[in-house]
Amino acid sequence: MPLPDLLKGLAVVLMVQVHITELFVLPVVYDSLAAKISLFLGGVPAAPLFMAVMGYFVAKGKKSSGQLLRRGGQLLIYGLLLNIGLNLHLLIKIFSGTFTLNPLAYIFGVDILFLAGLSLITMALLLKVKKHRGIVLAGLAVLITVLTPVITKAVDVSGLSPYLAAFIGSHEPWSYFPLFPWLAYPLTGAAFYDLSQFSWVQKHQRYFFIAALLVFVFLFGKGFSVSSTLAAYYHHHLIFYLWAVAFLLVLFFVMRWLAPYFQLAIAGRYLRFLGKNVTAVYVVQWLIIGNIATAIYRSMPLLGGVASFVGVLALTSLLVYLLKKYKQQQAEKERYRVLTK
Repeated sequence: MPLPDLLKGLAVVLMVQVHITELFVLPVVYDSLAAKISLFLGGVPAAPLFMAVMGYFVAKGKKSSGQLLRRGGQLLIYGLLLNIGLNLHLLIKIFSGTFTLNPLAYIFGVDILFLAGLSLITMALLLKVKKHRGIVLAGLAVLITVLTPVITKAVDVSGLSPYLAAFIGSHEPWSYFPLFPWLAYPLTGAAFYDLSQFSWVQKHQRYFFIAALLVFVFLFGKGFSVSSTLAAYYHHHLIFYLWAVAFLLVLFFVMRWLAPYFQLAIAGRYLRFLGKNVTAVYVVQWLIIGNIATAIYRSMPLLGGVASFVGVLALTSLLVYLLKKYKQQQAEKERYRVLTK
């Protein structure tokens, strides 16, 4: 089924463009309507979509708690290495004395890979629930967003290390995707999988679509405002979460309807390629954008930002394609070696 790869491919494309907006364009452009639209597009259809799809497949998959714990631990290590890699140019500037910045804020910035790792570790325990699991997970997701302002306030005054606090949920500027509220999205994806198995849900999908569309339209103003304000987006609460879930449902139904027509088109095949290689694409684009940003931070006009988006996406795609081909060649050589041994 091409839909999951299409969704992941769409999410990573929108992540690339919003990273360009955040780091490359001039402040006057960043404050414009064009940038707000960019931030909106890089909001719910990016990180929440990616995390919800991850949660869906965790619930659908057959991996044991031990496997999920190991994978979660690996992602934490990858997240740390990626932070060092994407900030390498900046860290060199800091340690050489060119910039007087705190390097730990960049090394331990809580980005998507950290969130994914912590989410898998948490879900390895939560998925042991058997009775009414979908309802339990959905309830926990809502509870997390309800408690987010309380947890954030408590963590801010707790005396915890600011680097540890950022992973839970704090107002530190490097706390981008803390567990509160972001754990809600993989839990929502897992709950969606469980609940979608019930026949009554399958029979009444049109009503869920209509309800989601109404919520999306009714709360659009609030949703757009939070999406285009990074501090509010990173530490949002219940209302935005409900709007985000409605947005995700609308997007799911629309993309599912389009998928049979879209999958054979060039754009569809390209999104599927990105979706199938989403982790590699995410890492490569950050390595490119992060290191270039140190040299050109917020200095580009709007057209320069658009050109950068196209260039970075093209270069990322090429590098991931070459990396994939190299791995395939190495695997073929290994198979040949085994057969001829």
